[in-house]
Amino acid sequence: MLEFSGRETAFSREGCAVQVNTRNFGDILGTLSLLDCHRPVYPLTFADPGFSSWSLSDWWDQCHRKRGLVIWADETTRNDPHGHGEALAGVLLGKVDALECTDFDSSRDGGIALWMDLLALGLAPTLAGSSGTRSPHTFPGKMRSLIYSNESTWVNAVANGEVTATLGPSVVIRLNDSHPGQPIGFSNHRLALEANWDPTGRPDAPLPLMIEILGGQGLFWKSVCNTGNWMCAEIPIPPDTGPQISVRMTDANGKILAQSSPFTFFNRQPLRTEYALCATKRLLARLDETAKQLSGNLIHIDRREQSEANLKAAKIKISSIFS
Repeated sequence: MLEFSGRETAFSREGCAVQVNTRNFGDILGTLSLLDCHRPVYPLTFADPGFSSWSLSDWWDQCHRKRGLVIWADETTRNDPHGHGEALAGVLLGKVDALECTDFDSSRDGGIALWMDLLALGLAPTLAGSSGTRSPHTFPGKMRSLIYSNESTWVNAVANGEVTATLGPSVVIRLNDSHPGQPIGFSNHRLALEANWDPTGRPDAPLPLMIEILGGQGLFWKSVCNTGNWMCAEIPIPPDTGPQISVRMTDANGKILAQSSPFTFFNRQPLRTEYALCATKRLLARLDETAKQLSGNLIHIDRREQSEANLKAAKIKISSIFS
């Protein structure tokens, strides 16, 4: 904690700046990275000596009061399809600013697959790329966040969804001249796509590279990148995409190289597609399982009522989408 730098740069080198903040471990409720706070948010772990038990809402409320950024950390326990229910509730209630993405492995429940479920319901937060470095043997910056804004601070850019998570290519994506995080409208069910990228960002990727677009029913458009580092296209938007879509770049083997945070249509509602209904069941199962685990957990007994209230409010929000 002596290295905590808050909103200041701890050190910088070769154009990179480092801030030292905290990762707060919430047991079955979820783990949060609390960034850019002007002072630490305590306790760093539930049930620390001298502290009563807390709920995640205590952490995210404190972090926001300290003008910080709340990110749902990509811990191993997030892979449990029934885990981290209060962190999920924070996303659904707009209290968690972003979902940390340490890889694009769609086979695990807590990674990009979880974010895709939220996208299907029009509730996906910012997708914040992070290398998740845990030791000197892992390379920092392998997965990172590309920020679009030259005017906002990086904290505001992430909070506003102006981010693309990438494994290398610096992909700048616009739909109807809007970037991720901005609401967009369209007419005649068509959108103008512009994409530019650094061809040296992932030189080992098998060619050809592809640009793909997905929404509430999954992938609905893709095209080969025939040029060196740019693409322009007119995209037909099917009626069952829902209120959010995302653009990504893949290689010839289908490996995702970059994925944008959501573009949100201001004039669309989620649709009752088969994928969206399955996503609803998976998200409700996480909330229900956490509520079940809370009933016999003594660590959280003092703040169980608050956590249960967050879980209930999140369930109501999901259940109301198709009512």
